Amino acid sequence: MTKFTVVESATGRVLFSGEAAEPASLAEAGQTVLLGTVYEGGYVLEGDHLLEGAKPSQYHSFDWDTKQWVDPRTLQDHKDAKWLQIKSAREGAFNSPLTTPYGVFDSDPVSRSRISDAVLLTQTLIGLGLPADTDFTLADNTSVTLLPADMVTVGLLLGQKIQAAFAQARNLRTQIYAVSNATELEAIQWIPLM
Repeated sequence: MTKFTVVESATGRVLFSGEAAEPASLAEAGQTVLLGTVYEGGYVLEGDHLLEGAKPSQYHSFDWDTKQWVDPRTLQDHKDAKWLQIKSAREGAFNSPLTTPYGVFDSDPVSRSRISDAVLLTQTLIGLGLPADTDFTLADNTSVTLLPADMVTVGLLLGQKIQAAFAQARNLRTQIYAVSNATELEAIQWIPLM
């Protein structure tokens, strides 16, 4: 039994290896048998067995001719992926805690709806001339009593945070679709809101 490795003749890519009585008979057209070696994966270049290295991303594939990882996506594919990344960051900004002079409020979709409802109720009660103080549970599960103007301020701060996230996302989307290469695209990053 002889150890062997079969490689693709044009690229050196290792196809399979093992031990056999007549390894030369295992090769097909366009393949070369290397005797006395058992290589797993990678490629052979000028007699050296080399590995491809870590895959840089889920999109990359190894080009056996150039011996490099390549990303086959088009610039438009990169732009679309970047926009999805920015939209995800925008959603994260929406959901990040809302810091106010009265404490830190949760800002997930349900909490935003509760804040909006409380502001609407406050404004309605004020319009009817009724008491409009609001008890609200903060992100740390403590409670705070907000005067009408305080509750309206919380609503305004929430609205400003949401609008700031939308504005940043719109600006970044404009930048994304204006770039002419992937390097410029990578420079575009979401900046966390304060």
